Amino acid sequence: MDLPTLTAAATPILLGLGLSAASGLRVFLPSFLMSVGATLGVVELRPEWMWLASPFAVAALGIAVVAELAAYAFPAVDNALDLLAVPAAVVAGSVLLMGVAGDRSSAIQWLLAIIGGGGVAGSLALATAKMRALTTVATGGIGNLSFAALETLGSLALTLGVLFGALALLAGLVVAGAFAILSRRWRARRS
Repeated sequence: MDLPTLTAAATPILLGLGLSAASGLRVFLPSFLMSVGATLGVVELRPEWMWLASPFAVAALGIAVVAELAAYAFPAVDNALDLLAVPAAVVAGSVLLMGVAGDRSSAIQWLLAIIGGGGVAGSLALATAKMRALTTVATGGIGNLSFAALETLGSLALTLGVLFGALALLAGLVVAGAFAILSRRWRARRS
């Protein structure tokens, strides 16, 4: 397989994995942005997934994003929401990868979607749920809003980076770096 063919085959998979990772931080935000991107013609979806570019899908996902962001503003609600967010992230990650995975046999698509997309999203969602629980205990819930904001910014930056290029990806790396630094400082204070 030559390099252009390999690149053409790998690009949709990498796009799907990036969107899946972002859905591990915020379940609906990457789906909403992918839906908007498909509506604008920036994201190419498989024909059977073009329903994501419909006005109804954009509106429904937009409402889901607002509801999710609002729920994470309340410490008691955000920890309870994590019980639903982890399995929802697995489903969202699988759907996102499946929607952009390109032409592959059905078995390979589902394998990539479930193991790759669902695995990446679920792992990140589980890690952030554990970190949120630690933040709640350590700060009495006061730090949860900041943690939620970092998750949202990370999901936004990663999604935009995957969909729209290197500049947004650089912003995502800055947010991820800031998140890592804040996490280390928080752990150091606990010790």
